[in-house]
Amino acid sequence: MTEYLYPTHPCGDNDKNWLESRVRDGWKQSCLPYFSFPFISKSSSELNSSTIPSGQPFWLYFYYAENSIKEICPSPKEKVKDFAKKLEYRARVVEYSDTQTEQNPFATEDVFVIPIDEVNGVTDVKFWFKCDRFEEVKVITTPNNERKCRLLTRSDDFEYAGKRNYDEKIGLPLRCISPFKLISSIVVTQTTWHQIEQT
Repeated sequence: MTEYLYPTHPCGDNDKNWLESRVRDGWKQSCLPYFSFPFISKSSSELNSSTIPSGQPFWLYFYYAENSIKEICPSPKEKVKDFAKKLEYRARVVEYSDTQTEQNPFATEDVFVIPIDEVNGVTDVKFWFKCDRFEEVKVITTPNNERKCRLLTRSDDFEYAGKRNYDEKIGLPLRCISPFKLISSIVVTQTTWHQIEQT
């Protein structure tokens, strides 16, 4: 299965990671079955209807890109810098739209819309995503036969699966949503999703 990496940063209001405060916690408090957010970039992405049709679920991994941290995080502290080139969360996308518009096409009464302050104009919005699951993931390692967990990294746990002239050795910054293949076994340490149980 091909996953996609979403370049982002671990910053937010009051030194909180926006993925935790806006996505995980905000969606959980809403009690809605879906959440939606945009991808904002001036770079073209490798996700389109010819690679994955909208309505075909896939995993979108949030990748802490060095360039995003430098551009968006105010005076990054060492703790934030340590997250560069790593991943700890993913969302299951059930639908997406590549219509470049500020109006979210998935903004209905059963969808929690993640407010993104960085939207600067119609041309900056590349995608809108509708998701039904948010997970924290890690890789299990066994150094000296001792079981441990660590954050995923792009270089150790993923292989590029696109068609561009991409070389990990060059350290090319990831600025767009790109296809990668997960090559490591992972463990889901936390899952957030919505389920109605009838009594």
